[in-house]
Amino acid sequence: MTIKVVDVFAGPGGLNEGFASYSVDGKRPFSISLSIEKERVACGTLTARAALRTVQAEIGPLPPSYLSAIRTGTLASLEQDTLFGPAMVSARRHVREFTLDAATRPDSDALISSAVSGTDPWVLIGGPPCQLYSLVGRARASRLPGFEDDVRHVLYKEYLHILETHRPDAFVMENVKGMLSAMHKDGRIFDLIREDIAGAGYELRSLVVDSGDLSPSDFVVRSNEYGVPQKRHRVILLGVRNDLSSAPRSALTPSHEVHVRTAIGGLPAIRSRISPFKRDDFETWIGLRDIGLKVADREEPFELVANRLGGRFVSAPVAMPGKSRYEQFVVRPRMRGFAQHEARGHMDSDISRYAFYSQKMLSGEKWKVNDLPLSLVPNHRNVGRPNTPFTDRFRVQAWDDQSSTVVSHISKDGHYFIHPDPLQARSLTVREAARLQSFPDDYVFCGNRTEQYHQVGNAVPPLLAQGVAEVVHGLFD
Repeated sequence: MTIKVVDVFAGPGGLNEGFASYSVDGKRPFSISLSIEKERVACGTLTARAALRTVQAEIGPLPPSYLSAIRTGTLASLEQDTLFGPAMVSARRHVREFTLDAATRPDSDALISSAVSGTDPWVLIGGPPCQLYSLVGRARASRLPGFEDDVRHVLYKEYLHILETHRPDAFVMENVKGMLSAMHKDGRIFDLIREDIAGAGYELRSLVVDSGDLSPSDFVVRSNEYGVPQKRHRVILLGVRNDLSSAPRSALTPSHEVHVRTAIGGLPAIRSRISPFKRDDFETWIGLRDIGLKVADREEPFELVANRLGGRFVSAPVAMPGKSRYEQFVVRPRMRGFAQHEARGHMDSDISRYAFYSQKMLSGEKWKVNDLPLSLVPNHRNVGRPNTPFTDRFRVQAWDDQSSTVVSHISKDGHYFIHPDPLQARSLTVREAARLQSFPDDYVFCGNRTEQYHQVGNAVPPLLAQGVAEVVHGLFD
């Protein structure tokens, strides 16, 4: 039996990848029939990934043309490839650059009706944008005029419209944990959503508790408990159409903890660039890094790292995956290297500061910004005051723990995502962030580096999504 999937607010395809990769006895029960996303670069990512799945279904391993394209950073070259060209054309039929809102409903209704025509069961997946539900986003936006009328409060209404109009057998809706406490002029957002979903004829189920009497906290899924090396806590709602409510209940299967070391410890060591780049020089960089190491009381002599900045593709031996479900899902030895593993540029002071912070983390010390030695205090207007906000604005990801939540803000700066190796004195690369999100190494993101970071931060961890797909498949088993 084939179960069709419609993915809305798809982003770069984290949920998409989880459902598409789920298999039972070598067969993949889910077929991605339609992906809707408004951001053009994310649509490019979705299209390239869909085309790769099509080609791999025919020939198996990573095609040489795809490896060549990601090594040179020219995914557009796949358009002319005799194998990939037709697959790219096919992918564009179900990856649609489209804004979901009340004005576009006639068009989106037509797309969805076409995608799910026939008698096969189908599932709706996706997460409406969540900026106004997150605690930080809410704090910033609530000070702006028109906050109460911001349409982002009720984008879930577009999701609800699809449920009421097209009646999928089941749905999966993902959002930030702050949705549970977010308020709107009509009341608590989460209460409104539960009422609307019940009114649309769906029963809500938890993915972590397999009973029927549920509290709001029962919808919180902690990714780190299911094999993802990241403390990402999100609300995920599983809905089942009322006439199918006798379908069996089940919950996600817990996995062993995976730490940052397993996720990124095997990637090649690289250094950051000095910003502005015209000042970049290896000897200068070494001096800046060593300032931080000395202030952190690291004993000399300090080891060097390769004078390598990374790049679109870094050739390196790739160890075979270990036994963990995470490693089996993520590692791709055939690639013989890593895509999008390039160090971003940092200011002089940040290079020294990152080296200091990561060296202190190795010693088990966590420093707040107001406690820094005077020579490393950043030139931020709100530092040094009694009520300094975000005193943990610099954060090292510890080797032997899960990472903090990878968010889209990583596209703006790397202060919250400092690499645990003090000798590299840098923030995480796109590939390292993608690994913490559990994206496979052959998953390549379109756009410039800022756009790539943004996509990674906005995604659902694919490994977690694959576990969700297992639960959803159980409804139809």
